Amino acid sequence: MIINKAFTVRSAFWDDLKYAPLLDKETGAALAFGILSGQSDEVSRREDLKAKPFALNRLTLRFVDPDTEAQFAQEDLLKGLPVIRLFLLFGIFIYTLFGILDYLVARNVVVEIWIIRYAIGTPIIVGALVFSYSPVFLRWAQPVLAVSMLLTGLTIVAMISIASLPTNLSYYAGLIIVVVYCANLLRLRYLYATYVSLALLTAYQVSAIFINPIPLWALLNNDFFLVTATTTGIFSSYAQELHIRHGYISRHLLMEEKARSEELLKESQTANHTKNEFLAVVTATSCVRRSMSSSDSRS
Repeated sequence: MIINKAFTVRSAFWDDLKYAPLLDKETGAALAFGILSGQSDEVSRREDLKAKPFALNRLTLRFVDPDTEAQFAQEDLLKGLPVIRLFLLFGIFIYTLFGILDYLVARNVVVEIWIIRYAIGTPIIVGALVFSYSPVFLRWAQPVLAVSMLLTGLTIVAMISIASLPTNLSYYAGLIIVVVYCANLLRLRYLYATYVSLALLTAYQVSAIFINPIPLWALLNNDFFLVTATTTGIFSSYAQELHIRHGYISRHLLMEEKARSEELLKESQTANHTKNEFLAVVTATSCVRRSMSSSDSRS
């Protein structure tokens, strides 16, 4: 039988009382064996476990506790590092492959576009990939990946700025690829993906309106797709990161409960051992009493 009850002396506390009645059939004596253990720390632990270390800011998707945030960031990055490197490598392949399209649709400025693509853009992505093998990458991964995506997107904006009609009307689609990459594939934090996506959207407006103006109908058409892609990417990034963080919380709560279960098992085994020793003492005492009673009867 287990009794849980709060007693107030100076402050409230919780105890677990486990007891079992023992009856000596020979003497008729009624005994009780009980184990009292404090539970105040356990109750407080369960109440505070979610409230403190795993409290999550729903706007920024960051843990309120700095230590928890740092631990999550390192654990998540180590888990996703192979995927990040794979997509960086694939991004280099796609980005360089588009040089063929440059030659086919922008021959009048293909040299300038290739300089931007191969002398500026490609080294940026390659540099991010190489840096991912550095020991300090774990600390600077998010800023480095965000800057590399931002600069890569700006190279596309630069190509749009020097291209003539009709090339400058269609190259905006390259920005959609960059938005998808930074929001969904490189495991960028939701806030970083948002900043990069909005910055590229703004840069395109400056290019299409002021630097290399395009017709209004084309601007509206392109903005419709760009804004939709940007909004979808931001919400997708938010949902993915929220899911990842909830998974992190669930795993660590499960680990906490597993550790507590093992601790309780040890306590139970200790209590059972104590009970067996107590029962052995009671049995020995009963035997002594019966022996003494037999001796008295013979006398």
